[in-house]
Amino acid sequence: SARVRPAAAQVPAPAAQVPAPAAQVRLPTPTPAEAPALDASAFPASGAGRSLIVATGNDFVPFYSFSGSEPAGFDVDVARELASRLGKADVEFRPGKGVRARVSAGGADLGVAAISITAARKRETLFSTPYQDSRFVVVAASPLSRGDLAGATCSVWAAHALYRGLLGKTGCAVDLRASHDEALAAVRGGQASFTVADEAFARTLSGPLRGTDVVLSTDTLGVAMQLGNTRLKRSVDAALRAMEADGTLSRLRRRHSL
Repeated sequence: SARVRPAAAQVPAPAAQVPAPAAQVRLPTPTPAEAPALDASAFPASGAGRSLIVATGNDFVPFYSFSGSEPAGFDVDVARELASRLGKADVEFRPGKGVRARVSAGGADLGVAAISITAARKRETLFSTPYQDSRFVVVAASPLSRGDLAGATCSVWAAHALYRGLLGKTGCAVDLRASHDEALAAVRGGQASFTVADEAFARTLSGPLRGTDVVLSTDTLGVAMQLGNTRLKRSVDAALRAMEADGTLSRLRRRHSL
């Protein structure tokens, strides 16, 4: 009879090599650089002291006010946050006039007082990276348009070069006053048609005075330091960038309606 050859054993083909899934590499979430550690020599006024010494103005709501039991305002909160991030325990505020001059003379470590950064001021003052925008608007007791400004009487604080410059460009007849309050009083009393103020401040005015839709300038605000103090500037800049990135500045702006 015919012989039947047994079927050849079926050898299974080698299993396809399935590459192992690539390891998941979790990259660290980038975070802003912390302010570099500073020694006492970086602080011209406070040195090794526990309190950061900050020059500021007297009262300029919503940025700073010293008329209550405690200092208050956006810049007050910014200064306190900077102190913490620069390794200081608290802040000694020194309100008054001539903030930048006092900082330049070493009477304060920082000037935090809604200070606009301008090319002229940069020749005398070292500024931080900007931490807030600021718009300057016409303030009047009745509605005004830009076409109403030329030839009208405008009142301005004589010592405020920025305000004088802004109003001078409008073609108004400039009435110089001894303070910003006096300039506002002149408009309120009818001796002048308008003046200029920061938009955030203008929103706090009561009575007939109000900010108009006429914007004279948009500037940025910076922290003032002594010329040449680049170590302190690097640390302040790093702290401000971190405050922007982690939402601190946004929270403070909401608190003070900026």
